[in-house]
Amino acid sequence: MDEMTPRTAVEFAVSVEEMGGRLYAHLAKNPELDGESRALFARLSADEQVHQQQFSALLSAVYGRSKPTLNEESMAFRRADALNEFFGAKGGPFARRDDIHTSRDALCKALELERMTLAYYQALREALGNSDAIETLIGAEARHVEEVTRTLDAAANRQVATSA
Repeated sequence: MDEMTPRTAVEFAVSVEEMGGRLYAHLAKNPELDGESRALFARLSADEQVHQQQFSALLSAVYGRSKPTLNEESMAFRRADALNEFFGAKGGPFARRDDIHTSRDALCKALELERMTLAYYQALREALGNSDAIETLIGAEARHVEEVTRTLDAAANRQVATSA
């Protein structure tokens, strides 16, 4: 794989946001999940699309309209690498997606994904330095962690109340 540079790190982030948005859109339509979780995943999917656009704008602002550093084949490889790292069967947050049958399953996986992306974007800030765009994205990811945690806690409280 090509060496990771600040620019390729942002290009990687664009891919992660794209895939996260698609996954959340899929979960938003999952009839096995409760309505509150499906609504959360619909919002997260929309947010991920916005984040993808924000990272794309960051690329344009920092690097101009020059061609991406990666050719189409390398971008496909980078996308596959992101897919494997974040969503792969070997242990990413959405590994074994077929095992997601309950809202709790989906919310736990989403919390892991959001924590991983938050940590990645914080590392990206360290590599690129502070910028309003990265700070905005870090804030949004932190809010996602909080929102998923609240929804997970509410689901757990409903389950405890139901079994009592």
